[in-house]
Amino acid sequence: MPTPTSLAADLSAISADLAVLATTLDTKAAEVGALTTGGAPLPLTWPTGIDCLGGTVPSTISLPSGDTDSGGFPEPSYSRRKMGTRSGSVHIFGDSIIQPIPGSMISPFGVNFAIGGQSLRRLINSWHSHAELHDASAIVMLSGVNDMLNTGYYGSYSGAVSTILWMYANPIKNWVTGPIVVSHLMPVVNTRSDHAAYNAAVASVNSGLATALSGCAGTVRIVPINPAMLESDGSLKASCADPDKQHMNKLGAKLLSEPLYAELQDLGINP
Repeated sequence: MPTPTSLAADLSAISADLAVLATTLDTKAAEVGALTTGGAPLPLTWPTGIDCLGGTVPSTISLPSGDTDSGGFPEPSYSRRKMGTRSGSVHIFGDSIIQPIPGSMISPFGVNFAIGGQSLRRLINSWHSHAELHDASAIVMLSGVNDMLNTGYYGSYSGAVSTILWMYANPIKNWVTGPIVVSHLMPVVNTRSDHAAYNAAVASVNSGLATALSGCAGTVRIVPINPAMLESDGSLKASCADPDKQHMNKLGAKLLSEPLYAELQDLGINP
């Protein structure tokens, strides 16, 4: 039978355990209270605007007869979107691969200027009238798909590859002075009829981007496609694609955005 002395000792030990538990619960409650409720941490600190196009201004690039205006982002919408940007915005460019993605998925400061059907040539030419790039925090690009698909411009995939890399290595590299995040081109699903030759050409562009942009005055970040989107052969997973086996569905858009967001975070722009 327990003695009064042993009971008192037991109660004292239980009281000590309860005190430790109370301290632990208080600590955990403070940790939970410090958690954010989702999204970018608040308050946001808007990035400082810098001149992202302070280098050598190139001549306007001539357009082949097959490179026609897609009309994917007609005026006055484009100009109004430029007017709505503020100093330090992240400017996102490309074609229909990245056009449907809200700019906020890539950066809380992002404005998406991508135009479905636009070639890399037209994108570069558009920068001549994009004065806001002289007061931005970064450029994000995923462009070259339409140049690749329309081999009539160049006569072959190899001609398209060399021309795309020339555009990155010359007008873009010599013009850009701010941070530029360049996404790899997106392959297509391997059940698409032209997938083998197309994906091989895409791989050639992607492997050449680092060399093409070497020596750029701006900070260059080249971002591979999220591995979660790719099959073992490097093709796009059908689970990430629309029925055309090329464009992104909702899952694909999310996975495409994630490494771009992370790269801007590493640059100190995204929270």
